Amino acid sequence: FAGRETMHAALAWAGFEDIRIEAREHFAWAPDLRTLLAAIRRIGAGTVGDRRKGLLGRRAWKFLVEHYEQHRRPQGLPARYDVLMIHASKSPVRK
Repeated sequence: FAGRETMHAALAWAGFEDIRIEAREHFAWAPDLRTLLAAIRRIGAGTVGDRRKGLLGRRAWKFLVEHYEQHRRPQGLPARYDVLMIHASKSPVRK
């Protein structure tokens, strides 16, 4: 995830002006880990890089569920999304 400073620098380098960036946290809640992971995959955020390929075994899944349950809140299990709201302008190129 590119942070605020990285995004600001990239936009400025690309010629944008009046750059305003607001960082927000959004949460999604699910009743169980399987539902939460399915929701994450539906938005395309399920890729984790060079991690394990294939399915988890029963023991690994049980371990994951038990450890993620430590994060449960009254709303359910959380997934946090860091969102940057960006407002910028760019003057048209004059010929």
